[in-house]
Amino acid sequence: MTEGHANPVPVRVYPVRRTLIVLLLLAPVVWLAGFLRFVDQVPTAETVQEARADAIVVLTGGSRRLAAGFGLLAAGRADRLLVSGVNTRVGAGELRTQAEISDALFACCVHLDYKAKDTLGNAIETAAWVHETGARSVLLVTSNYHMPRSQFELSLLLPDVVIHPYPVFTDQVVMGEWWHHPETLKLLWSEFHKTLLSSLRALLS
Repeated sequence: MTEGHANPVPVRVYPVRRTLIVLLLLAPVVWLAGFLRFVDQVPTAETVQEARADAIVVLTGGSRRLAAGFGLLAAGRADRLLVSGVNTRVGAGELRTQAEISDALFACCVHLDYKAKDTLGNAIETAAWVHETGARSVLLVTSNYHMPRSQFELSLLLPDVVIHPYPVFTDQVVMGEWWHHPETLKLLWSEFHKTLLSSLRALLS
């Protein structure tokens, strides 16, 4: 009787193809969950704060942002105001006509930043100005959909400064049942991916 070789016990190996299929199925779910979480972070009218701060920062991008910032300064909610990302073709005189504040208050307490070209630039120039002025708290004025990314960028550069969000709302961005409004959905989807890129850049750096 000859001695035979024992058959090897088969080892179950998950094919690469199956793993890829699972990942492809999970990716949209994870992506959608992240998007919904982002939307949940976008301020609503109920989240507007009544805080006072050392300084106000307005990120340009709409007349309502400027009006809100100047209104906060006039109401005494802070002692100085920075408008970040001013178009180089817009002079101080033109901005002055939009501000319902006195000439004296504009001259003494409004500062203009022409260097910033995007949200990251806004954060960099704002951080430099905040350090220069010694402010320990800031009222951040920008559109509500833009607030999560703006606050994130600024908090990275100013970890010891209290940032109070002051979101501005427009009729074009409808947060109630936003999924029924294509323009709002498109805007939120775009801002979500920009925020992801900001997070990735911060992680890699």
